[in-house]
Amino acid sequence: MIGLMIKNPALLTSVFSAVLLQNGIRMSTCALNSKFSHETGAVISRSPPGLNSGLKLWWTKQVTPEYYVAGRLSRRQLQYAAEGGFKSVVSLFTYENDKDCCLGMDYLPATSKMATIAKESGLQFRTVMDSAGTLPSSADSVSQLKQALNNIPTPVLVLSDRGYSATFTLFMYLLNYDKNFTMDRAAAISHVLGMDLSMKCTNQKLCKVTGENVEFSKLDNLPKQWLNYWQAIPVYKNWFVAGQILESHIPRIMQAGFKSVVNLRAGTTHKGKPAQEKVTLMNIADNSKTYGDENLGPRQSIDALKQKILDPLKENSYVSPNSSHNFATSNPEEFGDLIGYNEDLEKLAFRKAGFPYYHLPVVNSEPFSAELFALYQPELMDAINRGPVLVHCASSKRAAYIAVLAAAVQHNHDLSWALTKLSDLGLPVSPDRKADIYDMYVGILSGDRKGKNRNSNNACKESCVKFNGN
Repeated sequence: MIGLMIKNPALLTSVFSAVLLQNGIRMSTCALNSKFSHETGAVISRSPPGLNSGLKLWWTKQVTPEYYVAGRLSRRQLQYAAEGGFKSVVSLFTYENDKDCCLGMDYLPATSKMATIAKESGLQFRTVMDSAGTLPSSADSVSQLKQALNNIPTPVLVLSDRGYSATFTLFMYLLNYDKNFTMDRAAAISHVLGMDLSMKCTNQKLCKVTGENVEFSKLDNLPKQWLNYWQAIPVYKNWFVAGQILESHIPRIMQAGFKSVVNLRAGTTHKGKPAQEKVTLMNIADNSKTYGDENLGPRQSIDALKQKILDPLKENSYVSPNSSHNFATSNPEEFGDLIGYNEDLEKLAFRKAGFPYYHLPVVNSEPFSAELFALYQPELMDAINRGPVLVHCASSKRAAYIAVLAAAVQHNHDLSWALTKLSDLGLPVSPDRKADIYDMYVGILSGDRKGKNRNSNNACKESCVKFNGN
C-alpha cells in the first residue's frame, strides 16, 4: 500500500462497480468514467493499451492522454508508433551506437538512425540529453524536456533504456507544468506502471516540485528485474501481461526473472476448424480477418494486402532493403507463417528454450465464461506457483481479463478490487460493458465459488511442490 493522505475528500467518493446478490436478483452500480485505485486512493482514467493499434502498440505505457513512455525502440517499433497514431517521439538520451539486444531481425538503432527512421515514418523526433549516462534528476533535464516538448504534436512517446528514466523525468515535467497532474496522480500512475519511485533520490525530488510530503511505498512486483523485459505490463504482485511476444524475446523474458509463460491465443485449429489469428504487418491495417470474408480474400494474399495499405506512398525500403512491396507480407518474428499466427511455432520455441509454457486458448469468437476460467484455473495456479508469470495474447487485453481474475482468486480479493484493477489497466468492465467478462468475474468471485477456489489453489500448490521435488 502506498501511504498517502488524500487532501480532496471527493476522491474518496468514487463509485465502485459492485454486485449484490439478494433473493437471486443481481443489482449493480457502476461509474465507468471514474476510476479508483485501491493502492493509492487516487482517481485515474486510462485508455486501453496501444493507442490506435492494440496489436502493434500494446507495449506503450500511458501516463496522460498526450504522453506515453516506453523503453528504447527497434526500427519496427518506431514504424509501428507512427502507424498506430503517435505524432512524435522524444528520446531522453542520445545513443551513439546501434545495439543488438536480442530483438531478432530488429536492432536498437543509434539516435541518428532513429531520427531518420522517424522522419521516414512521418514522426517528429527530438532528443533531450546528450549522453545515456546522464542522470535525469536535475532541473536541467526537466528544462531540456520542456524545450523538447515545446510545440511538438501529440500524442508523444517518450523513451529511455527501459522506460524508467523517461517516466521519472516526464513526471517531473508534468508536476512542474501541468496543474492537473498532482502528486496523488503521480503515485497512482507509478503504481499502475510498476515504476518504483520510493527511493529517497526520486521520492524527495518529486516532493520538492510541489512542496508536498507524499511518501511512495516500495512496490512488491516480482520479479524485481522485470524491467529487463520492459514491454511487460504489471497486473498485481507476480502477475504480468503482454501482447504478442517475439521469438527473440524469450531469452529476455527468462533473464528478467519470469518462470513461465501462459499463451491465450487460439491454436491453428479450434473444434476441427482453422483458427489462426493474425500477425502484425508493416504498413497494413489491423482490421482484416485471417481467412478473409465475402469481400476480401485471405489476409496475407497480395491482393488482400493491397486493399489494406496504410500509406501507399511509402517506398519498398520502408519494409526492408530488398522488399518487393511497400508492405510486409508475413511476420516470422511473431511466430507467423503464410496464413497468420501459428501457435505451434511458439510452443516449439519455448520447448527448445526449456521454459515452462502453457497454452490456454481463449478464442475471440466465443464469449468469456466462469466455466472457461474454471477449466483453466488449475493450470493458471500451477503456473503462478512456479513464480512470476507472463500471460500473453495478441494485444494484452484477453491476458488482462484472465490475469486479473486469477490474481483475485489467488489472493482472495473481491469483485470491486478486480474491476478496479481492470479500470487501472484501461479495460473497464460492467454489466453493460463487456457483459460476458463481468458475468465471469461474478461467477468466479461469488461467495460459494471462492471457497472452492481456495481449495483448488491449495491443491495446485501441493501438486507443484511435489512436481518440483521430483
